[in-house]
Amino acid sequence: MTAKQKFVAFIFIGLVVLIILYKFVLDPWISEGELFDSSDATGGQEVRWAGDSYFGYFFLQSQKMRLLAPKSGFHLKFTDDGGLYDERLKKFKDGEYDFIVLPINEYLRHGIKYNFPGAVVISLCESKGADALLTFKENINEKWKVNDLNDSEIKIVSTPSSPSSFLNDLLIINFDLDYLTKNSSWKVDAGGSSEVYNQAKKDKENNKTRKRYYTMWEPDISRAVSKLDMKVVWGSDKFKGYIIDVLVFRSDFILNEPNIIKSFLKTYFRVLRMYSNDKTGMIEDMERFTGLEEEVIKGMIEKIDWFNFEENCAEQFGIPLVAGGSYRDQLFSSIIATSDVMGRTKTFNTHEFSDPFMVVNSSFLKEMVKDGVQNLKVDVGKEIQFNPLSDSEWDRLREVGVMRVEDITFKQGIDYLDSKGEELVDQMANLLINNYPNYRIQIRGHTGDGDYNENLKLSQKRSEIVLQRLIIHGINVNRLRSKGYANGIPPIRKPGESTREWMNRRARVEFVLLEGNTL
Repeated sequence: MTAKQKFVAFIFIGLVVLIILYKFVLDPWISEGELFDSSDATGGQEVRWAGDSYFGYFFLQSQKMRLLAPKSGFHLKFTDDGGLYDERLKKFKDGEYDFIVLPINEYLRHGIKYNFPGAVVISLCESKGADALLTFKENINEKWKVNDLNDSEIKIVSTPSSPSSFLNDLLIINFDLDYLTKNSSWKVDAGGSSEVYNQAKKDKENNKTRKRYYTMWEPDISRAVSKLDMKVVWGSDKFKGYIIDVLVFRSDFILNEPNIIKSFLKTYFRVLRMYSNDKTGMIEDMERFTGLEEEVIKGMIEKIDWFNFEENCAEQFGIPLVAGGSYRDQLFSSIIATSDVMGRTKTFNTHEFSDPFMVVNSSFLKEMVKDGVQNLKVDVGKEIQFNPLSDSEWDRLREVGVMRVEDITFKQGIDYLDSKGEELVDQMANLLINNYPNYRIQIRGHTGDGDYNENLKLSQKRSEIVLQRLIIHGINVNRLRSKGYANGIPPIRKPGESTREWMNRRARVEFVLLEGNTL
């Protein structure tokens, strides 16, 4: 090729490159600028956030949010990290994201490592059955209770560092499943809910279903029930205040961009209101977003409780909406409850975390109340109605499980709680009010050796004293029943427990959750 031909070829290639640049880079950029200049779109500041594919985050990624955000002075840039919470926190601390969304327990667990680089500004939603423990039907019967999991032969397939694995921790701690506490041979790790589902499918095909349990989240729960003939034995609909997802803004962003945050929150709550007034449109958008069928979407909606502006104020953050209005601070109770569970499982150092207010910023919600964004009185903490039951009706209630046995102490030989005993009953009252509000409770008193008749009287009296202490906390008396058993039912001996240790545990008070006939 001559020099002249090379020159012509060079010019030709250059023109081709320029045409490509114009068509695919410059022209779209110019067109986008013309679109903003000639329309209502404002563009605005980019707000970067990270999360994962959890269905509870739908509204942040919804069509309405994408349409309204630019009109409100910002636009969102989303990163799906697949649920890698530690990596999410590290990048959040390093300034790669302006806000993140995640379960409150995961923010505590990973956030403490990075000195809590942000603050919770709203609660997004709570799982109401979207996380669950399942097994094959042959493993259970109508008398199955949570404590049946306390078996050295069982296996539980679950995803580490996920809300579903936290569900496992709840069961172990709240129901004193000491076989599972002592070792980790029961754990079978999987890389997500779909992988757990696939393992269950393989086990069914290979007839390896005995004493095998699986912790999944939606939509795999529904798939397992319908396609694998499995049964949910425990789920996040059985308790309250533990699996709550929150939205956390970075601390320096809170200080430097308060107006953007306020605008964002107003837009988000507006999107919630718009969808709540157009359920048909919401389901259609959810179908397009997830690719799932309408019936599956409807089932998933029932398993997640999204918090609107009023609920965030009056229920989650303890901010009254009107003078004299009722309110409570469920978020702070949840922070305390989840940190307690993680402290007991040694996945969180509670000694380094003593103040739940250090990870929360309620100022934006308070300002929005003053601005009159909404000014509605809402019913907070609507009490479940428990009708009185006869003894025979109490006896017919299904036993869900025996809660962890607290070492509730009395003054020696008499039926008065000592100070430590009062403290432990108060802790149990908070657990029953905030985290297990849907159950009736039988308080069972037990004693050590001695005269049976005298011990029967003493155990009954002590269970009644505990019941009265719970009533002081506002627990409906119709939820409670006290019963003494003297020394007739010794506790189950724990692995490796000495005779002396076992004998010392005979005098105890048990809290038994009972299900059925609540209304």
